[in-house]
Amino acid sequence: MGSTALKTAGVIFIIAASVHLARFVLRLKLAIGPLNVPPFFSVVAAVSLLLLAMWMFKSARYY
Repeated sequence: MGSTALKTAGVIFIIAASVHLARFVLRLKLAIGPLNVPPFFSVVAAVSLLLLAMWMFKSARYY
């Protein structure tokens, strides 16, 4: 059961990372209220999410 949850979390992290990478590649603008978020933050978020996904899949292998 735990292995399935870890794999599901890994897939969700990969999907979120893909969305961030798409925002960076397509140069989409993101504004949160009056604040414009630079595309660089999407790269940082994507790398972080990919690392979390790798951690989830590695943990699922040993669970």
